[in-house]
Amino acid sequence: MMTHQQNTIWGFLLCLLSTGLTLPAQTISGNVHTEANDAVEEVEVTLTGPGGTQTLLTGSNGNFSFSGLTDNQTYQVCLSKNTNPLNGVTTFDAVLLNNHIMNIQPLNSPYKIIAAETGTANQPPDLLDIYLMRALILGVLTDLPAPSWKFIPADAVLNPVNPFPDIPLPLNCKTINLNGNATGQDFIGVKTADLNGTAVANSAPPPAPPKQAPKYPKVD
Repeated sequence: MMTHQQNTIWGFLLCLLSTGLTLPAQTISGNVHTEANDAVEEVEVTLTGPGGTQTLLTGSNGNFSFSGLTDNQTYQVCLSKNTNPLNGVTTFDAVLLNNHIMNIQPLNSPYKIIAAETGTANQPPDLLDIYLMRALILGVLTDLPAPSWKFIPADAVLNPVNPFPDIPLPLNCKTINLNGNATGQDFIGVKTADLNGTAVANSAPPPAPPKQAPKYPKVD
């Protein structure tokens, strides 16, 4: 038997249907950016939920938005980008990883540690990752086992020493129980094997350097 509250809600829904009205549609939106807050462009964002699947690509500002969604339903947002694996990867990254593994100079960010894992084991990087990185740089490999970009929900709390147990699974995805508009569903984009943040994340031109006042010779 339904409670009074359930009867009230059911009556309200029947009233909407009888008058031709529908429940208000909701939106899921967010932004994809690097740890340095650079927007990540051309990320394939896929939304799965009631009604099927929708896919779009982020623009140069890294934004994505899905509208017309049904409230009180569960949706999953998954991201993917697997292009230009050499973007931002140099021998200096291999040196940084070697120093991290040897505990000479540990990487100072959980996202850099995630970037250093070039395989698919989702575990702390090791000597094999150095080998794979060097093979890519030398042209022995054209791709790494891991996709060229990984995406972590921005609200995930990561252990700075070993972030892998804290990464939400499945990797690159976030589950959203929709209850009104879900804005700010951001992701941090991590370029695989780029440990010093030199990868080009978007096609937007870099900011112009600040103008300096001209200097004139001193006249005595």
